[in-house]
Order: sequence, then structure tokens, then C-alpha cells
Amino acid sequence: MLQKVKAFINHDLSKAIFFGLLAYVFGKIRFIMPNLEGISSDMFEIPFFISLLYLKNPFYLFIVSVFGSFATPNDGSYYSTLLFHFGAYFVSWYAIRFMLKKSLRAIHHGILISVYVVFHYFVLLLPLLILTNYIFGINSDKTFIDFYLHITYLLRFEVFSVALIFGLYVAQLKYSQTLKAHLLNLEVIVSERTKELEGTLNELKNTQQQLIQSEKMASLGTLLSGIAHEINNPLNFISGGLHIVSDTIAELKKVENQEDTIGQLKESEKIIRSGVERSVAIVNSLMTFAYAGEPKLVSYKIVDIIENTLLFIRNKIPKDVDIVKDFKFNKNVDVYPDKLHQVFLNIIDNAAYALHQTKLNPKILKIETDLNDNHIQIKIDNTGEPIPVEIMNKIFDPFFTTKDPGKGTGLGLSICYNLIKEHKGTIQAKNEANGVSFLIRLPYN
Repeated sequence: MLQKVKAFINHDLSKAIFFGLLAYVFGKIRFIMPNLEGISSDMFEIPFFISLLYLKNPFYLFIVSVFGSFATPNDGSYYSTLLFHFGAYFVSWYAIRFMLKKSLRAIHHGILISVYVVFHYFVLLLPLLILTNYIFGINSDKTFIDFYLHITYLLRFEVFSVALIFGLYVAQLKYSQTLKAHLLNLEVIVSERTKELEGTLNELKNTQQQLIQSEKMASLGTLLSGIAHEINNPLNFISGGLHIVSDTIAELKKVENQEDTIGQLKESEKIIRSGVERSVAIVNSLMTFAYAGEPKLVSYKIVDIIENTLLFIRNKIPKDVDIVKDFKFNKNVDVYPDKLHQVFLNIIDNAAYALHQTKLNPKILKIETDLNDNHIQIKIDNTGEPIPVEIMNKIFDPFFTTKDPGKGTGLGLSICYNLIKEHKGTIQAKNEANGVSFLIRLPYN
């Protein structure tokens, strides 16, 4: 139903009726002027002119003329008004269509059509009016020239008013159409630019994932280096214990010194057991690093994650560095263990690098945990060189690094920032009196 109503409104018939009624209303306006009783207005020409722009079929101008001509003064002829208006505007429809097709600016269209309106009145409309009046026997007592000059004098103000109004209307309409065309063109440009930006964004996301993967591989290299170092120690224990066992078996073949031999076997058992237990601990620690599948929250002690991280990175910490632990908070928390491992691994690795580079003493790596304001605080301090103030606000930016070329990707702290953000936490760095401090705050629920 709504579509039918819209279709009727957009149809030339409904437009013709609307402009015809509007012309009738405008035509009923009367001007009271000095020395004149009151003259009828020709302002009803304005709806006639506007209808020329909206009617696709010029024959519908006849309907506009039918309604508009009802505003004819009592001393005029309805039929003559109907005929000369329809004839004049029929010609004008084609003339204005021709002018609007010209590639002119809006103001030029307005001026050109204003001139045409004056021409329409004085060259086309009035002679046609006089002709029809003569045909119908109206004002036959006047000559053609007298009648023409008389009407021209009466209508001079209204003609120029209508010309100005219609010219401005056409200029505004043309300007609106030009603006609409520019807007559509702008929308196309914006749409294309948006697609380009979306493509660039997707490329950046892919590149970011590749870089994150590269940083993970770098962290994995650090991890594997620590594993190799830590596994070698218990393997040496086991190897040494097996060597003692082998020698002891040879001793057992001798009857003498059985008590000493049994004592050596017991000592070997302790060495082997210690090596095996150490290996088991390392493997168990690896489980938090080697989680496969989608990350998920796990109830875990943050202290255990820190200890596991220290286990694998201890070989990168200079031997003259004292590791101080102050764990005031040691409860289970829902976290992503593998992600926190990567955070602690990066921060402690950076601290180890800073302590290796510094000549200051003593060299201390201090790790604290505490609960403050319903947040878990993990503080990692080192007594290395302070971070220059001018770069402090850049250290979490991607690709920013203070390490020597080839010794850092510049993604470690940036990834740490995002991983802590995934925990709905915060991470910040600041210089202290005796070095640099990293403070991580995680919500405790």
C-alpha cells in the first residue's frame, strides 16, 4: 500500500494537480496599491515555472493550466487564459530542458533562465494572450500595441519578480544537484579508500601475527637454551651415579670391602634419584609452556610460574647477580599460565641483559608478589642502568629496543603489554634510586 502511495506521488498526474492547485492559490493573491482598487497577482506563474522542472511529460502541463486558470480575474476569459498558458508553457518546457542540458554553472543557469522568463512574458506569453483575447472578442476596442503596452505596464513588477525567484530557484536546484553528485562521488572515493584501508589493516594484522610468532620463537630459543642447561645438570648426576654403580658392581665381584661397597651404592642411588627428580621437575615446568590449543584460564599460583621461569632462564642471569624473592602473595589465581610465562621470561631476560651490561654493584634481581587494593602486584626490580627519561614512554612500542643490533626484536615488551592487557591488568616501568622497576597489576577475583 505504501509503495502504491509513493508511486502515485511520484507520478506526473499527482505533480500536475499539486502545481495546478498551488498556481490557483497564488493567483488569488491580490495587491492593494495606491490609485488602484486592487489588482490580481500573476504570482501564480511561479508554480507554473517550477512544474516545468518536475514534469517529465509536457502534456501534463494542460492539467496545471486547467487548475491555475481558475484564478483568472472576473474581467478575463478562463478559456483564453487556459489556452495561452498551456501553449506558452508547452514551448517553455522544451526550452528550459534544452538550457538545463548545457554544461553551465548553477549561477549561469539561474541568470539564463531568468532572462528566458522575461522573454517568456513579453515575447511569448503576452502576444499569445492578446491573440486569444482578440479571438474571444475581449478588449476589441483597443489596438494590439495599446493592449500590449497596457498589460506590460501592469505586469512589469511581477514579471521581474517571477524571473528573479525562478532564476534563484533553478540556481539553487542546480547547485543541489551538483552538490549531490559531488557527495555521491565522495562516497565512492571514501568507500574505495575504506576498502584500501581495510586491506592494509588486514595486511598489518597478518604482519603483526608473524612478528609475534617471531618473538615467540625468540622466547622459545631462550627457553630451549635454559632447558639444555638445566637438563644437563641432572643428566650429569645420573651419569656420575651410573659410573659409580658400574665401579661398585666390579667391586661386588670381590668379597672384600662389602660394607664400603654397599655405602657407595647407596650414595649412587641418592645421586641418581636427585637427577631424576630434577629432570621430572623440569618436564613438569615445561607443561605450562607447552600448552596446546586455544588459551584458557587456569587456576595457578603466580609464584610457581615465576619459579618455573627462573628455572629456565637462570643460565642467562650473570653469576654475580643476587636473586632476591619476596613472595607475600602465594594463592591460586585464574590466569593464562603460558602467557604469563612469556611476560616474566621477557622482563627477566631484559633485566639479566641490563645487569650484564652494567658496571654498578651490587647486582640484584628482586622479584616481589603482594596483594594490594584487590589487585595482585608483581614487581620485578633490577639494579642495572636506569632507562633514559626521553625513551621511557616508548619502551612498550613495537620494534623499540635499546639492545645492540641482532640482540633484540623490539617486540618483547610490546607483547608483554598486550598479554597483560588480556588479563585486564596493567604494566608500567619506572626508574628508581637503585635501578629499574617493572610493576604488573592483575585483578584478583
